[in-house]
Amino acid sequence: MSIHRRAAAGAAALCLFLAGAAQSLFAQTPPTFVRGVITSLSRTALTITGADGVPKTVSIGADTLVLQLVPAALSSLAPGETLGVTASRGSDGSLTATMINIFSPEVWRRVPGGQFPMGGGLIMTNAPVTQYAPDSNGGGALTMTYGAGSYTIAVTPKTVVHQLVMSSFSHLGMGTFVIVRGTAEADGTVQAGSITYNPSAQ
Repeated sequence: MSIHRRAAAGAAALCLFLAGAAQSLFAQTPPTFVRGVITSLSRTALTITGADGVPKTVSIGADTLVLQLVPAALSSLAPGETLGVTASRGSDGSLTATMINIFSPEVWRRVPGGQFPMGGGLIMTNAPVTQYAPDSNGGGALTMTYGAGSYTIAVTPKTVVHQLVMSSFSHLGMGTFVIVRGTAEADGTVQAGSITYNPSAQ
């Protein structure tokens, strides 16, 4: 798969978590995103080359998270699961899920809960599942609740589902496609807050 195709697939699958974490951890400073393949790595820094062919240096700190996307099925959606759902809004105000990430407990503790707008007219909802009612067409209706908010989101057979789990630097290697969320430094490097990868997109 080309860098361009991996970037498109990775960005679509990962934007949900990254946008939420950015609101939580970078409320005052807009986050910087670096997308591409790893072309050099050490325990303190990565070089990432994107679709433009320009290498960028990413610094790794003690608090940098490494997160992995694992393919999952709609049947994994059960009451009590904590999800991040990216959805489009219809003309009637209804929401239809395009992407769902199932959070591990460790990830959920670091994600802001609730519902808020994303770029491109999308809506993100981070909340526990209270009900998932499948239909005969392979989709269904998803109900999520966080605090006083209750959200109903339609799910279709085309909705992409992943589990988002904590991982480690040992799983990153040369050629791994990653999306880094971080803060830009004055010297042009990026201090990584999280590094997310999807093995199936390699």
